[in-house]
Amino acid sequence: MAETWWLDGDSALPLSAAEALDLLRGRIAAGLLETWLGSSEGRALALVTNTERAHVTLLDDEDDPGQHVVDPGARGSAEPEAGGCPQARACPQARRSVSPRQ
Repeated sequence: MAETWWLDGDSALPLSAAEALDLLRGRIAAGLLETWLGSSEGRALALVTNTERAHVTLLDDEDDPGQHVVDPGARGSAEPEAGGCPQARACPQARRSVSPRQ
């Protein structure tokens, strides 16, 4: 059976991809810049945005450090001159995440 996703903490039915996209757009438009989705496999997906860029983290469980989406062309704190890592994909700071329960 395919993994299904829903808004974390919501008892609604699982979301289709189109419904998840509409949910995210609506939350961002309402100023809710952090969204957590839960899955039927016990995983969590976090999306945090400033409306221009987004940080997406996939956690297999509460103790998982998470897998992150990184845009290799993005500029910002990952730049060496800003004290960040020269290659964001290999950066230890890019592997850190915040528990959705904090």
